[in-house]
Amino acid sequence: TLQRRVATSTQSLETRQTVAFLTYDYFINQVSGLSFTVNYIDQEDEGPGPTNPRDRSTFTASYTRAITRDWALNVGYQYERDDQKGFAATSDSVFVTLGRRFTLKP
Repeated sequence: TLQRRVATSTQSLETRQTVAFLTYDYFINQVSGLSFTVNYIDQEDEGPGPTNPRDRSTFTASYTRAITRDWALNVGYQYERDDQKGFAATSDSVFVTLGRRFTLKP
């Protein structure tokens, strides 16, 4: 997905955003799969006055495995970067989630 949008902030400033999302899913077999996601957002104020450029990016790699019909285990790694006015911050994280799917019938 690639988007370009212009909006007005709560301080009545025009902002321009360029957004890019890329996802690749690979199904290993019927009960497991890999997922890779890259997200990028570039935001900048438009019009008169000082600009406030900011860009954020995220990379996520995860492995999902069905434990039972309703339960799944998800293990992964995420890297995030946030750059605002030349000050950059990065973070790395590893995650494990256990999820259950519920089906509600009327």
